[in-house]
Amino acid sequence: MNSRNTRIRTLLATVLASAVVIAGSATAHAEGTEPDLDPDAVAAQIDTLAPPEEVQAPIPIGDEAVATVDGGLVAIPDDATEPIRLESTGVDSPDLSIVLPELDDLTPAALASDGTVVYGSDEGVALAVQVVEEGIRIQTVSTGPEAPTEFSYEFGDSVTPAIQPDGSVELTEDTGTGVAVTVGHVEAPWAFDAAGEPVVTEYRTAGNQLIQTLEVDPAAEYPIVADPKLTITWWNQTLYFNKKETGIVAAGTFGGSTIAGYFGVPGKVISAVLAVYGTAAGVYLAAGKCLKLVQYIGVPTPVPQPYWGTEAGSYCK
Repeated sequence: MNSRNTRIRTLLATVLASAVVIAGSATAHAEGTEPDLDPDAVAAQIDTLAPPEEVQAPIPIGDEAVATVDGGLVAIPDDATEPIRLESTGVDSPDLSIVLPELDDLTPAALASDGTVVYGSDEGVALAVQVVEEGIRIQTVSTGPEAPTEFSYEFGDSVTPAIQPDGSVELTEDTGTGVAVTVGHVEAPWAFDAAGEPVVTEYRTAGNQLIQTLEVDPAAEYPIVADPKLTITWWNQTLYFNKKETGIVAAGTFGGSTIAGYFGVPGKVISAVLAVYGTAAGVYLAAGKCLKLVQYIGVPTPVPQPYWGTEAGSYCK
């Protein structure tokens, strides 16, 4: 077992063995949490305005709050300037980190009684992180018109956010081996004011940053809650080939050992799969599309599919 998985499994064991019960009033899990930050009030605002989600309460362990989810764990730091980690227990499944928006004088994390992790700031915005069934939901809760209307999220230098036609975002990572791999998905953005009225919001990208912008009507009532919901692709694994690489697969000369580790199967198996899928790759290429391989849970070998357009950050070129 590699060192990363040893560390993850140790954390999982610690979480499962913990007798900590998170209940009652809001509980800070970091020294120095500001006394005027009311995480329960922030959580109540989210519960009133946001689409319903079942929130899982993380357990404070050291300088993090940790929760187990299907296929891995989520670690939320006390310090908002440190990244949130979504780590998989799979041998070669992707991990993902998320850097929260940079705000002035962010307080250490405080834990609301429903499990919401809340950071306060001096800019009229609270950041709230919730562990949900498929990943995490991050809310910005703006308390007045002085609050900023742009919030930037980062996922690492090698991760590219690509906005899809439906407003959602696909996160792909260049593996450096001739293919790109999907590491996460961000649902289409939403925002509501205190009266339950929708606030115009959208995503834009700047390099490896994903930026949520709000167009707040002067008549809007505060607080305003806005949400990126991010899921990591523990339930499948997708590798993307560009047009040149798709052509190599079509010609039967793409080496399986190059990408075998991402599927956790021997290189000779992937080589055999690519040989079988060569014809499909040629058909995709003739149609101006590219090949992607998707490994679903319970399916022994990856499944070929075509893709094009903005998927995978317009990698099909």
